[in-house]
Amino acid sequence: MIVEQDADRAFGYFNRACNGGSMAGCGDLGLFYSENLGTVEQDFNKAFMLFKKACDNDYMLACSDLGHMYSDGVGVKQDFEKSLSFYKRSCDQKFMYSCNEFNELYDKDVLIIQNLSRIVQNINRV
Repeated sequence: MIVEQDADRAFGYFNRACNGGSMAGCGDLGLFYSENLGTVEQDFNKAFMLFKKACDNDYMLACSDLGHMYSDGVGVKQDFEKSLSFYKRSCDQKFMYSCNEFNELYDKDVLIIQNLSRIVQNINRV
């Protein structure tokens, strides 16, 4: 049996699931708002609130989504420290995607700090 995709119908199901207490439903609903799926108008504030609600209730995929929002500055001010904290929280619960993102972002952050230190040292020499 082949089922035709219907994003708007899925939105309704995720909305009901979220309102019924399903954190996976809230996380998926957040994706509709962040990714502009179906006829849903993109709204990063709603996406953030839904991801935050799900993350606060231990839905690790939503914590990872918040990490992504902060690392890329999508709908929020870019903040690598907050991004790292959400990725770490999710990684600590064995969500491997977040572990990878944490490591990549941490490595980038360390490289930036090291480069800034070298720049400051070179400026001080002049």
